[in-house]
Parts: sequence; C-alpha cells; structure tokens
Amino acid sequence: MPKFCIMIKDIHIPASRIRKEIKIFSVIFVLAFLFNFISILVYKTSLLELLTMFPVVLALTCAAYLGLALLRGLISLFSTRKPQP
Repeated sequence: MPKFCIMIKDIHIPASRIRKEIKIFSVIFVLAFLFNFISILVYKTSLLELLTMFPVVLALTCAAYLGLALLRGLISLFSTRKPQP
C-alpha cells in the first residue's frame, strides 16, 4: 500500500440542477443559432451556411455558456447571504 493515499468523495448533483443547466445551455444554443440564421437572411447568403457554420455556432455556444458560468460563480462568491437558521 502506498504511503500517501487520496480518498475521493462521491459528488452528487441533483437532477433539478442538471435540468437547469441543460435549459440554460439550450437557450444559449437557440440564441446563437437564431443570430446565425438572421445574419444569413440579412447578408443574403446560402442557407447551406447553417450547416457549414454549425461548428462555429457550437463553439460560440460553449464559450458563452462558460462565460456565463464564470459570471454566475463570481456573483455567488461575492453575494452576501444571511445564514440559514
């Protein structure tokens, strides 16, 4: 047995939290897709751009989600809450 042993605790994420995060990610994805669709209409390009720009839309969605998660984390870190009795 090694001298130093690291014990890892199980992390339990409630289903309601997972559903909330999926909803947030879905809303960001739909908004990014809509912005792409509107730009295609405004600049009068081919609708094939919806498929060719999909990886970019997905990357922007992930970046926006991570940015929002960072912002939410900072807000929760610095928010002052009264302790629950």
